[in-house]
Amino acid sequence: VVELGSGVGLVARVCCDLGAVVLATDAEERLLDVVRANAPAAQVKRLDWATPDLSDTFDVVLGADLIYSSGAMASGLLETCTSLCRSGGRLLLCVPAGRHGLDELVNAINQDARWGAAAVE
Repeated sequence: VVELGSGVGLVARVCCDLGAVVLATDAEERLLDVVRANAPAAQVKRLDWATPDLSDTFDVVLGADLIYSSGAMASGLLETCTSLCRSGGRLLLCVPAGRHGLDELVNAINQDARWGAAAVE
């Protein structure tokens, strides 16, 4: 499992507690020690979506509350997700309803042949 935008490490902690092997990532260097403290079983690495430097692929790519504006597509989020998600893997994003940029992301996923389909629940 790789988590994008780990923030304070809550999602990474829950995944580790459930038995997953987790790589928690965030672009904010100042948050990485917080993630390490809150999710000590997770591996932690800085990752910038604009210039991702991971060669690994994962069965599950997670992201919670990553989209704040319509600039999410320009940030490289979808390309990063695509490069990190193993063939047959799952991309799980949790985005509050009505968030600017959500429709743009869902449309981009649905138009990208590399993905099966996106659903908003």
